[in-house]
Amino acid sequence: MIQFTDLEIPFDEAENYLQANNKSKLNKLFYKDENFNKLLQDTTYFLVGDKGSGKTTYSAYFCNNMIEGNIRSKRYVVTVDDYNKIIQMKKEGKLNYSHYVTLWKAIILIKLFATIDDSEISLWGGKAHKAIKDLLTMYNFTRFSIDEFSPVSLIDNEKFVKNFGGALNVEGLSLNASMETEKEQQRGLTQHVFFDSWVYFINTLLEGLSKLRLKNNHYLFIDGIDSRPTDIKFDDYKKCVYPLVRAVYEINAEILSKVKDRNKGRLQVILLTRLDIFVNSGLGNPGSKLSDNAAFLNWGQLKEDCYDKSGIYALVNNIINSNSVGEEKLTWNNFFNFRIKRDGQEFDSFAYFLRTTTARPRDFVKILKIVQEQCIRQSANNPTQDMVKSDLFMRSYSTYFTDSIRTMLSFYYDPQDIKLLFTFIRSVGANKFNYKFFKTKFEQFIENDKLKDIFGNCNDILKILFNANMICYIESGLRFRWKYRETTLANYDFDMPENIFIDGTMFRAHQALEKEFGLYR
Repeated sequence: MIQFTDLEIPFDEAENYLQANNKSKLNKLFYKDENFNKLLQDTTYFLVGDKGSGKTTYSAYFCNNMIEGNIRSKRYVVTVDDYNKIIQMKKEGKLNYSHYVTLWKAIILIKLFATIDDSEISLWGGKAHKAIKDLLTMYNFTRFSIDEFSPVSLIDNEKFVKNFGGALNVEGLSLNASMETEKEQQRGLTQHVFFDSWVYFINTLLEGLSKLRLKNNHYLFIDGIDSRPTDIKFDDYKKCVYPLVRAVYEINAEILSKVKDRNKGRLQVILLTRLDIFVNSGLGNPGSKLSDNAAFLNWGQLKEDCYDKSGIYALVNNIINSNSVGEEKLTWNNFFNFRIKRDGQEFDSFAYFLRTTTARPRDFVKILKIVQEQCIRQSANNPTQDMVKSDLFMRSYSTYFTDSIRTMLSFYYDPQDIKLLFTFIRSVGANKFNYKFFKTKFEQFIENDKLKDIFGNCNDILKILFNANMICYIESGLRFRWKYRETTLANYDFDMPENIFIDGTMFRAHQALEKEFGLYR
């Protein structure tokens, strides 16, 4: 039988599966949950989930294959250069924040049309496709390779504005205006011309779109908004990225959905985003849109005592079984058929790992890799209970888990701010504590004033830790309330209730943090 050290374990980063020599590997281990069918629907515009939940893996699988025989997909990764360019245009007075949605629409549509291959065009769509290509080529919007091309790098150019908005002029400026007033008037005129240029450009594209006919459906997956680039301030970033979420919805719901023959050869844009970004983007009725217009990768909804019926268990078994040869069928129990003791209780190994993780696919990929490394280091073919309970395993996993939290928090806070928060958490020193104890630690913290300025009061910090899945609160001494386990489509904005901030309320730190933060007592 195959040994654990022989298993091929997935990459940590799914981008690797977009490389030609790795595509077949993804097809072997890819697991289709209920979200696969949701992505086939023409009303799905978002793929929502935490980092590590499998969003990029899904987009890579769609891009690597002709899905259901009629869906071809391409991917567009928004980069730090894209955000910097847009923010710089704002600083130069070429647009204001209200223009961001329109600008993103133009950018997305350019990328969408630029990724359509000639082979996808039906006999009746050739003329319209040529007209669109001629328009894009006129402004060099297709001059780079598809994978590297970013429309943002070229949309701010004089030729584009002159053709669609006319040369900038000073007509209408007051001759007696002050220099400062004149600058404001010129800035307003500049913004008006740029905005009108984009609107006219979009409308010109849509004329061709209404006549375009495809042989199959064409998807564009947009990735890259989960993490804020460190050189862009949060206030600038959210004002740039939240309109992208709204632009994706409007393009799909108000433009692409109205094109004739949409059921045959339809175009669709799907944005990969975290739940918190989606909810805070300013979309109306976010709960309804999450239910109707999003595929939600939410692996934490499970009962520990029947984990064998959960999606995450099926996914992990699919990874392991992808290594099977012939009629052999490998499962989790072939390698982890032992129990583990913790806090006076004994657990099946998978149930134990559910408590060590937040039940994301990447968490279990990391576990498999750490255990495999330990097996190789100890010249063992298969894992043992002692390996899993070892200090080496817990320290390695705790470092990974902390890094994932740091990445999640980096959307809102700068690195030095996160470092300060982590320093405070280390000062708490306990993995289980009540509200009174935590508040005392907060008040005694040597940089308390700085902590307050950045993160707020004691209650605010507890909410931040809860939303980052670093802690849970305990109800009636029995029920452990974790953010990732309580969040559902119907309860998408679950948060700590205000009535728990009393002296006796108990909290528990996630056990994966104990090694990294010294939380033992």
